[in-house]
Order: sequence, then structure tokens, then C-alpha cells
Amino acid sequence: MEGRRRSASACANSFRCRHHMAHTILPEPCTGCTICALKCPTDAIIGTKKEPHFVIAELCVDCRNCGRWCPSDAVLDEFDELVPRIKAKSIPKAQVDPDMCSGCEMCMDVCPFEAISMSVVNDDHPAMMTNRIAAVDPKKCTGCQFCEDICIKHSISVDAGELDRPSSFQLANHVHSPSVAK
Repeated sequence: MEGRRRSASACANSFRCRHHMAHTILPEPCTGCTICALKCPTDAIIGTKKEPHFVIAELCVDCRNCGRWCPSDAVLDEFDELVPRIKAKSIPKAQVDPDMCSGCEMCMDVCPFEAISMSVVNDDHPAMMTNRIAAVDPKKCTGCQFCEDICIKHSISVDAGELDRPSSFQLANHVHSPSVAK
């Protein structure tokens, strides 16, 4: 839990985390199964088992993890659109382009899931600031795209396809991605 709190505060400095409206859990379809609370990296979801749960807006980092796991389709995103549930094996994962990664560690600092670490490499190429590059643990990565948003070298990306959430630019300009059928 300690690491999760630290990561949430690191995320508070990023653009995406400062300019959002928290996700919402609809009380009617919510069965109180607690999956959303268990999957939330910042402990932003509270509630009693078998009772509707609630999101603490100040802690929500808009990672969409709660909605991706919700079995009752009870989670709305910052645009009041349903966050679609997807199978665990279909959750997109971050990928690192080793030729572009400079080893700056910004992605590692912003990841609320502690899914990114630094690996030592022996290659010598111009992009590298250190002899380390980012490495993603696919078992921890939820495809939240915070790493992609913060990477100034564009060396880390998440191919979320139609599951993609709005980019920082879209959030700043109140433009949203195509609607998910409700």
C-alpha cells in the first residue's frame, strides 16, 4: 500500500491527474462486489461489501482500471461514458522502444501500478542518458497510459485501440474519444 500512495502523489504532478473529473460508480448497477476497490491503485474507491461503492475524487487518477474489471458495468469515466469491461488478457500493455528510451525514469515515477522499472543495457546509442532503459512488467501494467503521456521521447506507448482513453490534449480541450455504447 505504501508504494501505491507514493505513486499516486507522484501522479498528482502530471497534467492528466491535475485536469480531470473523477470516475463515477453508478449506485443502481453496483452490486458491491469490491473488485473495483481491489483493483484501484490509489485506494480511491470505498464501500461496504454488497453495498454500492463510491469514488473519492481527490484520489482518482482516471486509470480506468475500476471500469475495466467491473462485472456490472457500473463505472462512468470523466465524460460520463461507460468504461467498458474487458478481459484481463485483452488489457493493453505499455511497450518500450529501446532505441528511443533515454532512461530518464519519468515513466517509472508516474506509474501508479509500479509496473515500470529500469533495466541495465550495454548498448551505446544516442538516446540514452544512462545505461538503463524502462522495462514494463506486463503482469502489473493496466494500460492506463500515464507513462505514454509523460514520455517526452515518445519511447513508451500503449496500443489500446478502441479502448483508448482520451489523451492529455483531449482532456485539456474538452474533446473526448468516440462514445462507448451505453
